[in-house]
Amino acid sequence: LGTILYIVCEKIKNINFTNLGKMLITIIEIGGFLIPFVMSQFIEKATTYDFVVLIIISISIVFAFSEKTLEFKFFNNKIIYFLEKLSLPIYLSHTFIRTIINESYLTINFNYYEKTFIFVIVTIVFSIILKFVLDILSKKKYFIPQIKRLFIVENSSK
Repeated sequence: LGTILYIVCEKIKNINFTNLGKMLITIIEIGGFLIPFVMSQFIEKATTYDFVVLIIISISIVFAFSEKTLEFKFFNNKIIYFLEKLSLPIYLSHTFIRTIINESYLTINFNYYEKTFIFVIVTIVFSIILKFVLDILSKKKYFIPQIKRLFIVENSSK
């Protein structure tokens, strides 16, 4: 799916849209990202529509990466790039943190919303720390050569 979306996106990048066209694809893009969220929150059996949601998100991704939407210039900045780099650490750590918070005796007296707030804050802080540690380690090249040696044999006859 990703390769097909990439090709479609590259084709759309070559199209010059009018302001009305840009407004239309911006509305489709934003709506396509909001619809799955709304469905997951308010439709009891939202998983019945998984394929439809996948198509909706796919269309939104194509428009988002086409660089043709009205909000593209607004989101093309250092803050968004930082958040983009933070998305992987958040994805990798959120389940672990949620498990700790749900099983923690410290949060036993908190309601759902308080636990959710704690979860979001702890996940963001932990992910920022993880991102900076990984950035430092990748710059110092502690991990990369060792991991590379696990999979690749260096040619000794250079």
